[in-house]
Amino acid sequence: MAKERTAHAYELEIKRMIVSRLKKCEDWLKPQIEATAMNRVMIDKIQKELIDRESLLMVAPGSTGQMKQDAHPLLSHYKELQRTLLLQYQAPSF
Repeated sequence: MAKERTAHAYELEIKRMIVSRLKKCEDWLKPQIEATAMNRVMIDKIQKELIDRESLLMVAPGSTGQMKQDAHPLLSHYKELQRTLLLQYQAPSF
């Protein structure tokens, strides 16, 4: 099994990417870099959870007491994090 990457490892990768594009990593970018790194870690954790379950559906009780299948609640968070990460990478500073 592959070792999980930490937020610090992602921060270093993002800083290298910024330096390769801008030749310098400004101090005011630090909060954005940390937020992006944490989003990457959360995406990895959600992907692992969804892969371990082997299903994107969850069984939940319906309004009449019958069981129904719903989308896994982590899917909405995953989608939101992916969208945020895409916007962060498209930001002019990256």
